[in-house]
Amino acid sequence: MALDFCLESASTIFLLRDWQGKVIKSSQKGMDYLDSILDLGNNLYYNPETETVWSKKSITIIYEERQYFQEEYCDVTNLWLENKKLLYELTIDSLTKISNVKAVEEQKNRIIEEGQNCYLVMCDINNFKEINDEYGHVIGDRCLSEIAKLFSQIVGPSDLVARVGGDEFLFIFSTDNKEEVKIVMEMIQQQVQELGMLLKIPLSISIGISFYQKGDDWDQKRAEADKASYQNKQLLKNNGSYTKKINDA
Repeated sequence: MALDFCLESASTIFLLRDWQGKVIKSSQKGMDYLDSILDLGNNLYYNPETETVWSKKSITIIYEERQYFQEEYCDVTNLWLENKKLLYELTIDSLTKISNVKAVEEQKNRIIEEGQNCYLVMCDINNFKEINDEYGHVIGDRCLSEIAKLFSQIVGPSDLVARVGGDEFLFIFSTDNKEEVKIVMEMIQQQVQELGMLLKIPLSISIGISFYQKGDDWDQKRAEADKASYQNKQLLKNNGSYTKKINDA
């Protein structure tokens, strides 16, 4: 038996280490690629210099009563990028291209796990069924997409806005400052109305806010925001006009 390598591949790297972990042999490009790799977990490693991802397999070899470790690194960059893309697409609403309910669930789990506080804001478009009936579903879909684009441009990088129903959206603001949230939502209400004037369609939104803090029941707090939004919508409807107003839970 000889401790040698029979494979030299552009997408595979072999290393042979002694029992102390010292590299005693490698395929041609081995150490050049692996000197600065970062451990991603699950036997995946990332090289920031070459922007490549490698999957590692390791076996133990006993030769002449000595122990050696053979490591095989396979370039899985394309597979990793494709998987990352698929995971990203699972959290994106296909129509509006903003976050969806899966993204909300992931954000919720992070917030609960880290014990964070946040404001939940439920928002839906007033008279959206009538808009669809009068202007058609193609125009209705365009309104949803344009409103979603407006939302995504206003929320901060640590916040989230997601489409969670037909014309329903959920904002998650990572802040304790209620006035800050109200200012942002009032700005959004104004810009939605301005968008409606641009599209020549009467657009407005109803909003409900609730505050979530560590130990609260998330679903209950979201339901409170949803109820406040519904009450806001009914109040505006009874008054005969959808003017700017925000309801708290």
